[in-house]
Amino acid sequence: MLVALLAIAASSAGAGALQKVRVEVVGGVEGESVRIYADTTWLGEDRSLALTDDGSTPGDTPHDGVVSGEWTGAPVRVLPIRLTYAPSGADGEEETRVDIAAFLEPVDVSEDRLVYAIDWGAPPTARRVAAALPPRAMNVADTAGVAAALGWTGLVLAYVAWLVRRAVPE
Repeated sequence: MLVALLAIAASSAGAGALQKVRVEVVGGVEGESVRIYADTTWLGEDRSLALTDDGSTPGDTPHDGVVSGEWTGAPVRVLPIRLTYAPSGADGEEETRVDIAAFLEPVDVSEDRLVYAIDWGAPPTARRVAAALPPRAMNVADTAGVAAALGWTGLVLAYVAWLVRRAVPE
């Protein structure tokens, strides 16, 4: 009974959690005259994201050649991603969007980062690329646990070596 109550509490605690999906595109946008978009259907809701390189997305470095944006919503496991671009017209109005590529992406439950590279050939194409993992800082509790594990391992190995030397007759 207690186990069932704990399972229900754990599932209801995670039910309100939001999931973040960050989309990044590298590959040099052809000047300021092209705008890149990422489109998806998130739990039946169509969403469009204008990717920017102005530092407005958390963790984005302005003007580094990587356009990015972020979606947040209820947890999903798979997202259809469609990358498009819209060249600006002579009068500053955006023209019709042109498809670059479409992907069906499995995503992590809590937070995920999808990175694509665009080749601006004729026609433009995109491919999924690996993203560098963010640096992880170890806190003191992690460091102490690793040091203790290494110490105990060394002690056990020294004891085994002593037993082996003792068992071998001279």
